[in-house]
Amino acid sequence: MAVNHNSVPRKEDMYNPLLQALRDLGGSGTIDEIAEHVITALRVPDDVASLFHNPETSNQTELEYRLAWARTYFKLYGLLERSGRGVWSIRADKQVVERVDPLEVNRVVKVLTRPSQDGIPETDVDAATEEEDPEAPDATWRQTLHKVLTTVVARRVRAPRNASVAREWIRACGSDRPLR
Repeated sequence: MAVNHNSVPRKEDMYNPLLQALRDLGGSGTIDEIAEHVITALRVPDDVASLFHNPETSNQTELEYRLAWARTYFKLYGLLERSGRGVWSIRADKQVVERVDPLEVNRVVKVLTRPSQDGIPETDVDAATEEEDPEAPDATWRQTLHKVLTTVVARRVRAPRNASVAREWIRACGSDRPLR
């Protein structure tokens, strides 16, 4: 069977396993802990779990990408909150929720993010994620860093290794300041 993005569970398919993972972890967990539990619960094969979202610009897997959207939808839905860097938890007032209706979650989030009559969205999912979540991908620096690292590794930069690699990283990030 060919492995492609269609093999990866949809974000809606991960809602209840995500909620169960947090319950199993005592109400909160790191992004990696949650991902491990969801992968196990959904019995996702390794080759599907390791499929990259966009290998040209990131080392994030498609499953991690979709799981991040599931967490974002749950945050907008009012079920989850970030309790620390890379740590997500079930809100205190939502601890009794055991399951959700994926269609209802999507409907509520769609209503919350729908443009109002003046054309400005009530809540812009991307903007809300970037402003409120310092872990949200900053596409520019992540893409630049990924490109530099993969280029450096591909070239197998040799001597003087540390200074050469550091200069290349700094140049690629747009800084002309000398190393000190």
